[in-house]
Amino acid sequence: MNIEYKLKIREVPHKKTVYVGSLNKSSAIIKIFIKKQDFLKELKGVLLLISASVKTPRILFQGKQKENWIIAYEKIENAQTAFEFVNSEKNEIKKNKVIAKIILINEDMAQKNLIQKDNYLKNYLINKNGDIYVIDGEQIKKINCFNYLMKWKYLALLISKLDINQFNFVVEKFNYKNNIFFRYYYYFSKYKEIIKFKKKCLRNSTDFETYYIANKKVIKKRESYFNENILKTLDKQNIIKDGNTCTVFQYKDFVIKRYNIKSVWHFLRLQFTKSRAINSWQASNIFNLLGIATAEPVCVIQKRKAFFVTESLFVTRLINGENITEYMKNYYRENKMPSKILHKKLQVLLLQLKFHKIFHGDLKFSNLLFNKKLNELYVIDLDSVKFFRMNKLFNFYHRKDLQRLNLTLNNQWRFES
Repeated sequence: MNIEYKLKIREVPHKKTVYVGSLNKSSAIIKIFIKKQDFLKELKGVLLLISASVKTPRILFQGKQKENWIIAYEKIENAQTAFEFVNSEKNEIKKNKVIAKIILINEDMAQKNLIQKDNYLKNYLINKNGDIYVIDGEQIKKINCFNYLMKWKYLALLISKLDINQFNFVVEKFNYKNNIFFRYYYYFSKYKEIIKFKKKCLRNSTDFETYYIANKKVIKKRESYFNENILKTLDKQNIIKDGNTCTVFQYKDFVIKRYNIKSVWHFLRLQFTKSRAINSWQASNIFNLLGIATAEPVCVIQKRKAFFVTESLFVTRLINGENITEYMKNYYRENKMPSKILHKKLQVLLLQLKFHKIFHGDLKFSNLLFNKKLNELYVIDLDSVKFFRMNKLFNFYHRKDLQRLNLTLNNQWRFES
């Protein structure tokens, strides 16, 4: 048996590593497990899928090699995850067809007493013919026929990752709107996954990396690159905003936001509560996850002296966008009327915030940037973002966001909750 590893595509620290490679010269996806129990979980889940006639990549080899446990799967050629497809495909009808197929797969699995506990679009593979495969068998579980609620719990988890239009399509097509179990688990799953992802942003995982350099703690995305030595080269020429609460620098295509200590009380509170930089880091990653346009987060850095946090920095990619205030002035000067495109984009943004129960905290024109070429509206300055589970509490804060936004509109438009 000849196994060749060509490209590492995923790593779960202290658990498993996934490679694209070959087995006896046949293309394969190879999973290497450190612990036998994780290997057995994966193998058991895949065998459950095969026994239930659910499409999944064929196992080419399973067993122990040297110190590690290995499962090699056939590589589905010209395939991508459903997550990649949904995010790259422009045709809404094609996207909805794929989502509908995945929902039907879940319905079929539930009838056969199977559930996918890690129910995300990234765990479904779609080939060029539109065939869908269930992958990552580690969280495939068999349930008894009486555990009816488990179906809704993990179906709601999958649907909670869809955007507004996709959610409305699924609810209408499959008549979930009036199902009390679906509604309960949907809102529960949505809030729970946001809280879970907030924690994931701060530790070593598949997507994030945490490490220390001298007196600095750095949290960054694994695929991103930022040299911390850049911070030593920043001077007054790099400043694009100098305020009491923060100082903003630009270095090439990076924007570095340094949060200033406002008072002795603020310094003391910072030692026991989450910094604004950490909140911005978590919020921007969650916005990306939910499909709300914002600056791409690169890393967050916290400096300490002895046991005390003394400085926090948040680094993002530079957005190629125009300040909304300037864009509206220029558009009105040329067209003698407000921009209908911008009005529609603002409506969509507010719908997204309401749909996901997100309070921005400082929703004004200076925190909105518009890219005319990409026709994209970006929301920035996420220091005060909060996420809610309960409608009543969220509605109170959402009205505050609307009041703040309407104050900057100069009566051109008015948005209501």
